[in-house]
Amino acid sequence: MTIEVAAIPWYTSAKTYKEFQCSAEDATDFFPTFENWVDAATSHEREAESRGIPVVRIRMDTQTFAEFCLHSGNKNDGAGRTAFANDRADKFLGNNSEPL
Repeated sequence: MTIEVAAIPWYTSAKTYKEFQCSAEDATDFFPTFENWVDAATSHEREAESRGIPVVRIRMDTQTFAEFCLHSGNKNDGAGRTAFANDRADKFLGNNSEPL
């Protein structure tokens, strides 16, 4: 059985947020500040939860994310960060990609 959740890439500090912003291919798509991002992310989280969608915060780590991109072929962009979050959430929840 697959458990459905909204996996949100979660930056735990302004330093980590800035590291990702500086290295990302889509750096201009980032919010100007960590505080702006926190406001938007928590709003997104509340919206999903109000629709009955459980949310999982996936801690973003530059080294772990870089390894994920290297092995998965994802880029350091929004799609790659989302793929990373979904992958980590699936592993945590025991989901697999095999159809039942």
